[in-house]
Amino acid sequence: MAIIDPACAKLLISENKYNFEQHICLRTGTILRYRCKHGPLIIIIYPNGKIIFKGSLHKFYNFISYDLTHNYNTFGFEAVGYVINYFKEIFNLDVFKLRIHNLEIGLNLKINLPVHKVIGHVLCYRSKDFFERAFDSPGRMVVCPFSEHRIKIYDKGMQENKGRNVLRLESHINKMRSRFNAHVYLCDFLDKKIWVACSEILSDMVNNITFNDDFNYDRLSINSKRIFREINDRSLFQKFDRRTKSRKLKAFNTLIDKQGLLKIKKQLSESILEEVKSL
Repeated sequence: MAIIDPACAKLLISENKYNFEQHICLRTGTILRYRCKHGPLIIIIYPNGKIIFKGSLHKFYNFISYDLTHNYNTFGFEAVGYVINYFKEIFNLDVFKLRIHNLEIGLNLKINLPVHKVIGHVLCYRSKDFFERAFDSPGRMVVCPFSEHRIKIYDKGMQENKGRNVLRLESHINKMRSRFNAHVYLCDFLDKKIWVACSEILSDMVNNITFNDDFNYDRLSINSKRIFREINDRSLFQKFDRRTKSRKLKAFNTLIDKQGLLKIKKQLSESILEEVKSL
């Protein structure tokens, strides 16, 4: 998030509790920027009064509320309102001008299927394959990156060492206009319309992910077995042209609807709807 507010910048720097460090150009001796860490939030201030905030607002909420910095609880409408009020009252910022330049939309889903099984069945977003990413916990994470956004699916319960069966779905938006039709400001999250938009982004994301499934393979027809093999042989699948890939993914998802034993996409879509209701 960023805003240009010289008066507020000067006030923040003068506050002893933030302990800003000066970054100085060694050649000229001029101040390049001020930087501090306030809980999980990094604050950077430039001489022209530009203020940048980096970090998770979810973790920041837990920091100012409970002196904790995790993000495995629910971060809903009221919690966001509390954070917005903090920026307004404590930081003395105009939240109507505090612009969000990138956004992480995510949900922690409690599902019936084992999380490791769901992650192991993730194949692709549209036709682009996910890949395994190193994870600082015993759980697994798969990622599908694009230039304007990035999708992450991982084992949240294992990440937090809570032993819970919790799946994390995330969409990292690097270019806001790729998902929203206008600039987005912090104050916008006081309107539930943007919450609906964010939930639709996650729902659309899941709808465009192809998950593998379990089948009674011996009971599949010859044609269904061919569809199964073509999807699961990823090197073969990636050789098809774009139109052929789309056709084969559609056929595979139809096969899952008719004969799949897990129907992961359906379960996740239902879980998203339930979780959004609680926000």
